[in-house]
Amino acid sequence: MVFGDDPRKPVEVNDELLCEACHAIFDQVNKKIGEKGRTETNIYEAVEGICDSKNFRVYKMIPPTMVKGCQAFIDKYEGLEDDMWKYGSEAEEKVCESVCQSVKYEAPKAPGSSPPPEKPKKKSKKKKSKKAKQEKEEL
Repeated sequence: MVFGDDPRKPVEVNDELLCEACHAIFDQVNKKIGEKGRTETNIYEAVEGICDSKNFRVYKMIPPTMVKGCQAFIDKYEGLEDDMWKYGSEAEEKVCESVCQSVKYEAPKAPGSSPPPEKPKKKSKKKKSKKAKQEKEEL
């Protein structure tokens, strides 16, 4: 039994997939750079091998689909590393904005960041009003 999309199914590269891939690439590059600093060399090293399936486990689409989207995005968007360097922290917004025009993007939730489930509410015992008591006594 397969849950979700079948990874063997041919992948249609559409605007939604390119948008997801764009944001995922920036997310993963930022994680790889971390505290090393946003230098041109660090950016190029982080982008190298970015389309590996292990980088795409927390996104909206399954990893094999995200890999296809990543590869399509990298092929389509030349100069990604240069724009990451040139625009700095605003690069994701500038680059992905043009790709995601027709798509509503929702960032993935970090593992464990979902709110805890609500506790079932206990049924409160209502105090009977004097009027209800009187009506009961009359019966």
